[in-house]
Amino acid sequence: MAAREQEAGRKAELEQIAANCRAVAGGTPKTFWQALQLFHFATMLICVESNGHSISYGRMDQWLYPYYQADKSLSKEFALELLEVEYVKLNNPTKLKDRGSMALRNGRGFGGESLTIGGVKRDGTDATNDLTMLMLEASAHTRMMNPWVCVRMHEGTPEELRIKAVECIRAGYGHPKLFNDSAAIKGMLRKGMTLEEARDYCVVGCVEISLPGREYGWHDAAYVNTAKMMEMVLNGGRCLDCGPHCPAGAGAAHWVDILVPIPAGWTAMPALRRSGRAWMPSLSTGPTRCAPASASSRMPTGRSNRCPTSRRCLRTAWSPVTT
Repeated sequence: MAAREQEAGRKAELEQIAANCRAVAGGTPKTFWQALQLFHFATMLICVESNGHSISYGRMDQWLYPYYQADKSLSKEFALELLEVEYVKLNNPTKLKDRGSMALRNGRGFGGESLTIGGVKRDGTDATNDLTMLMLEASAHTRMMNPWVCVRMHEGTPEELRIKAVECIRAGYGHPKLFNDSAAIKGMLRKGMTLEEARDYCVVGCVEISLPGREYGWHDAAYVNTAKMMEMVLNGGRCLDCGPHCPAGAGAAHWVDILVPIPAGWTAMPALRRSGRAWMPSLSTGPTRCAPASASSRMPTGRSNRCPTSRRCLRTAWSPVTT
């Protein structure tokens, strides 16, 4: 691209981009621009690997600050421009979604890419620096959907940061989120973190707080179909309404051993009957058989095993009978 470019300024820019890419391909970043380039590559790889949802950029104003400090040729104006360009590029990729997700979230791109700024350092002192302000300013200038900027607030947060955060909120583009260090740090302490670790928390996804590089908590819970897992456990590893294309499961006991601990006395579960009978595992040590469900709870014949009043509701009228 640089070889074909006629405009001198853009040509030099492209050549520098190429040099940055070569530098971070096999080495560590030496400049602020190179650090941002490596961040972009790593982020895109993570998006591909994890379907790009609820990715945290950590405390970016903290881990990126050493490169900002060390780059003596960098001006605040150019640092802001680089951040703004990166914010725009973070909104370029998107992902394929099912029809239901598209109907609800059309145009949201990946979503959940939280970038945490502000708060306190591990020693309890204020963590605000030039990048804290520049990252918030870049968000206000670009007004992009991503990243989701999260500002940590504490009693010693500088007035300038408080005012800038409120001004961004007043602009009406949905950012930033505000997090109370006092409450969040107490929550991390209750999870067993040390005080230094708790002070170093960042935000993942919508509002989940985590310790960067040390844990990955219960995130994306809404995208994990635990009801489907239980359905497969109770039906020998198969779905209730699958056709012949659904492979035979390894057996209910196998699935249960994988997913949940089994109390003593639980018996193996029979295959689900599709004849209007309801069933559940027995807590006795005897064999279990199916008992006819009541007429009101019996599944309609000639239809899929779904509740007649709701397309998404599976019957749960289980009746244990032992012999």
